[in-house]
Amino acid sequence: MWVIISEERTTEDKVRYTAYGVRNSSYCIGDLCTDSDEILKFVRVLNAYEVSPVNARDIAEDYLAGGFPECVMSELEITA
Repeated sequence: MWVIISEERTTEDKVRYTAYGVRNSSYCIGDLCTDSDEILKFVRVLNAYEVSPVNARDIAEDYLAGGFPECVMSELEITA
């Protein structure tokens, strides 16, 4: 099962922000985004499709590049 992780970070300009990522029992992907709603959608998809750690990084890159296809979002009843 994938869960959300968060970490307080500071930019080079000394601006503080919360970075969200995901982890399961054997793999962690940190600092994916700063939007708690977006990371919630992302982790719901990972869990719904039982994504393995082997594929998680590629799926994260695809998501960051443009999100999930509308059919995936509507199938899981996730609104944009």
